[in-house]
Amino acid sequence: MKKVFIVTLLLQVLFCVAVVYGARTAGSFKPGSEPDGFRDMKWDTELSSLKEMQLKQTLENGIAIYERSNEDLKWGKTKLQTIQYGFRDNRLVDVYIGADLKQSAGLKKMMVEKFGEGYTDQDRYYWMGEKSIVTLHHEKSMGKVQVLFTSVPAPKSASALQKDLDARWIPFWITERDEEVYYDIKSLEMQPSSLARVWIRSLFPERRAASEHEVALYREHSALTEFDCPKQTYRIVQESWVMRSGQTNKSDKPGSPQPVSSHAVMERLSQTVCKKATK
Repeated sequence: MKKVFIVTLLLQVLFCVAVVYGARTAGSFKPGSEPDGFRDMKWDTELSSLKEMQLKQTLENGIAIYERSNEDLKWGKTKLQTIQYGFRDNRLVDVYIGADLKQSAGLKKMMVEKFGEGYTDQDRYYWMGEKSIVTLHHEKSMGKVQVLFTSVPAPKSASALQKDLDARWIPFWITERDEEVYYDIKSLEMQPSSLARVWIRSLFPERRAASEHEVALYREHSALTEFDCPKQTYRIVQESWVMRSGQTNKSDKPGSPQPVSSHAVMERLSQTVCKKATK
């Protein structure tokens, strides 16, 4: 059950969208509240420096899941069922928190007070910053409320991104609806059964109206995608996306989401991967 819980969280947070305009970010943490880890554990902490850590499982994407002996299973006034820590290459990258669904109201209230309003998508809440992304999700079918703290990779220079390409990290962008939206998607080359860690950043050069710049990406399904470039075939585990923007359509209410075909996104991704691979 715990493995299902963790994999479910990973799939839900494979997309992270930060809509940036001016000095303000939709869904961002309120000033001074962005965490740099969880409790006394900071991101990138070496596993060897921590005591009483017990390995529970290793996920197919390479993240090793640990629990801490004698863990305090209270967060504020909320009673938790589990706290688990994800390590990649023996460094802390994720924290998974689970609680009974009955705790959802109190947990949500505490997190909103702590981090600010965040970004809301039905039963999900997101807070996105430069160091961390925090997700709160009500998983009613499992009778759980789930929280994921995940670290954000440090920004890379153009030259560093080019080096990433050689290490099979894939950057790309796409333009839709006369709005330039830049996606920086990094997905490791992995086996078909594996999951990929994906970081997505959506940047708007300028803001005309808030309702026109609210953007969310919804995952449809996970699939192995191959790009047959002249010199090499790139294999990545890639989510299939539908982009929804707040752009107003005559047939819809102002600010209502408009779907954009995920096929168009993947087509542009294929073109960009091959273009960069041949340079």
